[in-house]
Amino acid sequence: MKIEKIVESPRRVAVLSAQEDAIDTLSSAMDLIIHIKMVAGADCVAIPKEAVDESFFDLSSQLAGEVVRKFANYQLRCAVWGDFSGCDKDFLQFMQRQNDGWTFFFTKTEAEAVLRLQS
Repeated sequence: MKIEKIVESPRRVAVLSAQEDAIDTLSSAMDLIIHIKMVAGADCVAIPKEAVDESFFDLSSQLAGEVVRKFANYQLRCAVWGDFSGCDKDFLQFMQRQNDGWTFFFTKTEAEAVLRLQS
């Protein structure tokens, strides 16, 4: 996985590149968590929507719920950023619930994702 940059202050945020699927299975999400925490030494990760497999945005696949739980269990904050206007109503409701929390949320831009992760 390609980390595009690391943003410091006050938390260390790894910003991923959109060039590859960072999350397409639960196993790939675990690989990402380990890489970000152990290799990059970051507390948080910002992921472009394009780096997340479409199955994540289909709640019937259960991938989104499982991934969110793993990030919470491993205490790694995550923001997925991009255009979510094409997502179905159920996923948009899921996004709203996640955005009320502290661990995993969704934003429109990379700058918003990094800002929220640093707060």
